[in-house]
Amino acid sequence: MNDWFPFTIYVLYFVMLAVLQVALLLLVGRLKDTYKYRLQYNHTQSFYVNWWLALKEVVFSKWKMLVLIYAVLLILKILTLSL
Repeated sequence: MNDWFPFTIYVLYFVMLAVLQVALLLLVGRLKDTYKYRLQYNHTQSFYVNWWLALKEVVFSKWKMLVLIYAVLLILKILTLSL
């Protein structure tokens, strides 16, 4: 292997960690908006029910993106441990 391979893997790993952080921040923002929408149109349900329904809606709409990010991170972590 050349000398740049381990460095490239480490850089990709940290870039994917940053992508994961941005994706989670975007999901939190979307969760907040979804909760406000649910609260506006369904204010008779309890706080926990509205949060649970908003969380379920946001996570199920973006689960493929999260699985892809976590899979790439797992692969990169395995590569970094094997170096």
